[in-house]
Amino acid sequence: NDPQFAVPCKCGKPIFSAVVGSAERQKCSSCGVKFELQESMRHLKEAEQANTFMLKPEAIRRNHREKAKLLESMLQSATMSASPAPPLHPQVLQLVNNVANCYYYAALAGAGKEKDESMASFYRHKQRFMEGLGLNHGDTNQRDIQYIMSLRRMLMGKFPSAADRLQCEGHLFDICMTHFGEPLIPASIIDACA
Repeated sequence: NDPQFAVPCKCGKPIFSAVVGSAERQKCSSCGVKFELQESMRHLKEAEQANTFMLKPEAIRRNHREKAKLLESMLQSATMSASPAPPLHPQVLQLVNNVANCYYYAALAGAGKEKDESMASFYRHKQRFMEGLGLNHGDTNQRDIQYIMSLRRMLMGKFPSAADRLQCEGHLFDICMTHFGEPLIPASIIDACA
């Protein structure tokens, strides 16, 4: 089963399938919850539309905190319904990442409590995004460039604790040694991703 098309039941037991050709209506054998494939795909399409909006010039001009709140409500709608979008699908993960990045820029522009709240929201959503990418990669040390650059972005922000920061730094170090044979992301890769 492809984790990108798996939808866990609210009870945590079975997993529904959102793969094309799956049953339109599925039922959890443990708790009886019903899953509607068409509704799940509608939520996935909404996530895709939100991500497409983020690529448009008008998205850049909007207030980052307002944009983060709007995208966050869309994310909740897509992932908290009775038949949610698959949480590890690339479009859903990209929406999580867009929410995180909007909060990051809101924190940079903010002050005081609003800045701290935005940075905490950035960290929470970026962590969720990273966990999703990690689950999609499976049991391997290999990571794609999006994962590596997202770790770098996390290190630009504020962490809940010094231990969390050290863990992230150690993880990036290990990944860089695996992929590049050196402790940091090579400047040429950073430049290519800019």
